[in-house]
Amino acid sequence: SSEIGGWNITLLIWISPASSLQKQVSVMSMNLSAKLDELQRGDRHLETTVALCEIRSQLQELTKSVESCQSEVSEVKRDMVAIKQELDTVQQVKEEIEELREYVDRLEEHSHRRKLRLLEQGLTFFLSYSIFSAVLGML
Repeated sequence: SSEIGGWNITLLIWISPASSLQKQVSVMSMNLSAKLDELQRGDRHLETTVALCEIRSQLQELTKSVESCQSEVSEVKRDMVAIKQELDTVQQVKEEIEELREYVDRLEEHSHRRKLRLLEQGLTFFLSYSIFSAVLGML
């Protein structure tokens, strides 16, 4: 806020999240238009020149702030692309882990069936041997 020869010029330059940037620019534009209208009605040439210099200076600051915001938005976009790529990689690894779990489950099931089959064969052999020994013992 500045006072120049009786003119109170207030231009707030504060850049917040991108959603309010357009609103701030609109408000600033309306304020500047109102100030310019007031200046055109007056006949104080020096005060008008000083006020216009002040307005130009604040417009330059606003332009720099907008450029800075645009740069930050670009950085955020790059970060979001990188995050998406990392998420895609994590999802792919998650799917591979799930496939490996399913494979391990199938191997465990196959191993369990094989143990049961070997146990059956061992019992069959033992029973066959016992019967054969008993038959030989009867002779």
